[in-house]
Amino acid sequence: MTATADPRPARRRVWRWARRYGLGLAAGLVVIALGVVGLRLFDGVSALRSAPHDNLQWSLAQIEVDLLQLTNAADVFDHPEQGLGEFRRRFDIFYSRMNTVSSGAVFAELRDIDSIGAILARINGFLAETVPLVDGDDRMLRAVGDRVRADIEALRDPVRRLSLEGVRLFAKLSDSQRIAFEALLLTASLVAAALIVILAVASAVLTRQYRISIQRLQELQRNRERLAATINSALDAIIVSDENGRLIEMNRAAEEVFGYS
Repeated sequence: MTATADPRPARRRVWRWARRYGLGLAAGLVVIALGVVGLRLFDGVSALRSAPHDNLQWSLAQIEVDLLQLTNAADVFDHPEQGLGEFRRRFDIFYSRMNTVSSGAVFAELRDIDSIGAILARINGFLAETVPLVDGDDRMLRAVGDRVRADIEALRDPVRRLSLEGVRLFAKLSDSQRIAFEALLLTASLVAAALIVILAVASAVLTRQYRISIQRLQELQRNRERLAATINSALDAIIVSDENGRLIEMNRAAEEVFGYS
């Protein structure tokens, strides 16, 4: 019959290893995860802080205001005695705003929408056609004033659709960033909770080990006192020496026999 090895010593060694290093390893992994989540939180906060969505929505809404002011300034064509300086200034503001939307990197996602591309093409076509007239002399601009004013008024609906579509897009992007940041906060909370649990378990284990150590120390002290009492009360001579033969301890009977004290 073949003898079977007792698995208990191996299990005890595994248990001792787990008690010594398992909690520390788990705590280390959680700390690393918490550090990674913390860095992601910092990046998320930085991204939210630098996100230009609010400014972009304001810029898109301002386009309608600029077009309205340009429309009002176009009334100058009904008053030959008035100068065209205000109309040119309002046109330059509207042109500058639209140029930012048409070429600015921050509006790239807006331009990727098919309907927005058609709207921008129509507005930019009007601007390209009107710029030479605005930059020309007053006589030439007044000669086509009614047509320019009609073209400006025809842009109201496209500009309104551009503004609404842009506000809707950037509001959606803002919500997506907010949801992602909330998920990151939840992850950080879970990791922190896991770390707290591990620390609590580690504290309980260390407290239990400390109590066991105190009990073993007290038991060892009692055994030592019991052994000393047994040796001292023995009638036979008892001598204790180390491996090199040096005398360590002797009882009273040995002292009387050999004459040492």
